Amino acid sequence: MEYDNSNRGMLMRTRDKLSEKHPDYFGTLNVNGVEFELSGWSKVSAKGNKYMSLTIKEPFKKTTKVATPAVEPFEDDLEVPF
Repeated sequence: MEYDNSNRGMLMRTRDKLSEKHPDYFGTLNVNGVEFELSGWSKVSAKGNKYMSLTIKEPFKKTTKVATPAVEPFEDDLEVPF
């Protein structure tokens, strides 16, 4: 029987934060078979209570840019009929 990861997630502590805006935790979350990126920040409320602020977004998909061929004008387009 294959492991079903639906409706589950995980968070790991970020080892090397480069700025305060980077999350303290990162991971993935599967919702009804769709994978999402999960980020979390450790915070303290005005009353001193610790909590975690979370964001969820679609995973980053690296796209490859397709080179478009240069279009050369037809000779008829080079002459202006005036």
